[in-house]
Amino acid sequence: MYDINSLRYIVVSICDLCNEQCDICPHKFKEWKENHKDVMNIDTATILKKRLDEINYKGIVSISGMGEPLLNPYINNIIDILSKDRTYILQIITNGSVLLKDDELLKYLLDRIDRLDISIHDMSRYKEFKSLKISDKVTLRNHDYNDKDNTLIMNNRAGTLNKYKERTDIKNNIWCYYPYYEIAIDCDGYYLWCAHDWDKYSKDYKANIRYHSIDWYFLKYTRDKKKNMYNKANVILNGGLDYPCRYCNCCGILDGKKEMEEFFKQEDKRRNESWLNRLLKFLTK
Repeated sequence: MYDINSLRYIVVSICDLCNEQCDICPHKFKEWKENHKDVMNIDTATILKKRLDEINYKGIVSISGMGEPLLNPYINNIIDILSKDRTYILQIITNGSVLLKDDELLKYLLDRIDRLDISIHDMSRYKEFKSLKISDKVTLRNHDYNDKDNTLIMNNRAGTLNKYKERTDIKNNIWCYYPYYEIAIDCDGYYLWCAHDWDKYSKDYKANIRYHSIDWYFLKYTRDKKKNMYNKANVILNGGLDYPCRYCNCCGILDGKKEMEEFFKQEDKRRNESWLNRLLKFLTK
């Protein structure tokens, strides 16, 4: 059944800052960097933990998002909060540069989290980063786009890197599975339609973890938008795809097909309900 258990990946952006400037990332643009300096504070992290506990979440919480998470000055506090009495898998994705200079932070994190993924953007420094693999929790990822053996799946960050090339290939009404199994939460607690939306077009000021639960956002608030994603006629009538999907070149069909199919199966059941049953549900709310 399509319910909150279909949500198995929550991307949490705790820091917009980064200490690298890769060519495949918006952080290479001075203007973008100057306009993205948010960090998550302790209060927001505390509310996030409360929201995760409310739904007894059992999936992955990925501390990654749109910057280098270890540059957040409250990183220890945030990890303390999110790692306590949890039912979910806690992951950090980092470029690892901070950890090369801070052995204590590395040990601290490994005592509290389940996965530490280190993305190496310059494989000529592999020996340096190999020293960080002191636990089975640590994974070193070759994300050097100049290296032929890299495992990086490159995309334009939902159009952030290419704002003028609109996507039009809506074949068979298939677009993207991400919203059916994943949500993103920004530094300030606002929900985002997608973790790839680096320009934050989808930040909705009506939806924040301070006031709205995760199940409300995932199951109710975004339901109509999920339905419209696969309605080719609706897309054409409205002049194209919504932001951030309009300029995104992400391959969003690598995972999540099962959740997407279950979502539409449940929607079909709702649509085929008799008017009497719907009336009874409304009256007994």
